[in-house]
Amino acid sequence: MFSDPPYTTGLAQKSLNLVAELNLLNGLIIVEHGAEEILTSNFEVVHKIIYGRTTAIEIFERKLS
Repeated sequence: MFSDPPYTTGLAQKSLNLVAELNLLNGLIIVEHGAEEILTSNFEVVHKIIYGRTTAIEIFERKLS
């Protein structure tokens, strides 16, 4: 999955929450968001890249139990 909502709207966090709530993730979700936004989820961060002051890309996967 790929999510690239407008920055600083809170939609990146909302999209992660919705994917978790609906149990949709069977692989990876790549989320592009504002560099200053801190995302929290029950998913594991596989990789995070920050480009300058504006853009961050995080790759999440389901945590293994």
